[in-house]
Amino acid sequence: MKKSFAIFIIVSLMLGSFLSVHPDKNGRMSYNSYSLEKEILYLLREEQFELLGNEGSVLDSNKIIYDVNNKEYTLSNVIKEGGRIIIRYSELNCNVCIDSLFSCIDNHLNKKEKQQIHILASYHNRNDLLIFKRINNLSYPIYRIDSLGISLENLNEPFIFVLNKDYSISHLFIPHKERPQDTRRYLNIVLSYIETMHL
Repeated sequence: MKKSFAIFIIVSLMLGSFLSVHPDKNGRMSYNSYSLEKEILYLLREEQFELLGNEGSVLDSNKIIYDVNNKEYTLSNVIKEGGRIIIRYSELNCNVCIDSLFSCIDNHLNKKEKQQIHILASYHNRNDLLIFKRINNLSYPIYRIDSLGISLENLNEPFIFVLNKDYSISHLFIPHKERPQDTRRYLNIVLSYIETMHL
């Protein structure tokens, strides 16, 4: 499964490179038209490189996190076994993107599948987290964290990954609100992967 996921990312990179340059009506290669599409493809390629660069990173199992009541835990206190889907976001990320992600998850996963999800969020004010949790009716375990210590956080976008039993991260994914079908497909892939881990 990891191999096919890596192949998917590599093919996406190659496709993005191919599509960023195209012939104009005279058959010459054009760099001036479709500037918006080129910019989007550039950003997507940058995301793919960040995903590849962070795949396999190992998190500190003693990292301090806080629940919504401000009780202190370590990552290993909370996530004791591998095969958990982690949603990582910050209050500074695009709010519409975050709302879209949770809406997609709520509509696509059943109750049992949702039990695989944990949220690691960054908030300066605990009350803001409580308000967000209440407004969005989140039933997932949610914890405040300052940083995971990976470069992907610098993109300032919410992302998802699988946390394995050795606290390595795999199956990194950046959801886009314009393409919820990609998020649904991703969730199907990682749920299948997690199911094989627990056999």
